[in-house]
Amino acid sequence: MYQFLETIKLKDNGVPIFSHKKIEFISSRCLELYNSSLLDSPEETDIFDFIQYLKELDGLIYERRVLGKILNNVVLGLTDLNNNAIYIDPICETNPHLLRFTQAHEVGHWILHRHYAIKGYKLTNEPNVFKDTEDNMNIQKKLTTATDWIEWQANAFAAAILMPMQTFNIAVKNGIEHLEINAVTDHYQSIQMTPKDFHRLTLYLQNLYNVSQTSISYRLKQLENIKPTLNI
Repeated sequence: MYQFLETIKLKDNGVPIFSHKKIEFISSRCLELYNSSLLDSPEETDIFDFIQYLKELDGLIYERRVLGKILNNVVLGLTDLNNNAIYIDPICETNPHLLRFTQAHEVGHWILHRHYAIKGYKLTNEPNVFKDTEDNMNIQKKLTTATDWIEWQANAFAAAILMPMQTFNIAVKNGIEHLEINAVTDHYQSIQMTPKDFHRLTLYLQNLYNVSQTSISYRLKQLENIKPTLNI
């Protein structure tokens, strides 16, 4: 299943070099093997069932466990590659969107980082162990350190597995039609709509994929051709 990781280049600190495009490809390959219908039409990814699939396929261990704090930040998820395990703090269960993204983020660590000896990861002194708080899972964070890049990769994977780009484009078009949004396409092929309609579209997509508004906004920015404007 993971042959696509064999040709990945590494930085001197062992951090694998993944482009957005490569992560999209890897997530699509995973979904294709798990449930290819998720790449055909927009629908919610059952991330817990995907974890069960990985459990049956590769013996991945998944447990609820109180994970403590890093400084004043609660550790929401932990991936321990030494023991082939993912742990999720029960506090995530108070927020379904946070739970789903944390689960997908940890799966991202497990799939993307399990084959490498990564140095310079600063959130734990244990090798091959990744601890995640809401702060370091911030998808808008500036990327400077090895830790930042590792977390960005897991975030990008989480977004791609929960909102596959193959269906996200379809979902946007369906949303515009379903909500009867007056969208205008300019000569740069950018789709423009009022801020109110942009917000309505965001909520439509959020409900469809069962993710946070922040996650939808992140995905919309990746399309680079949809923007709110007051000039319609």
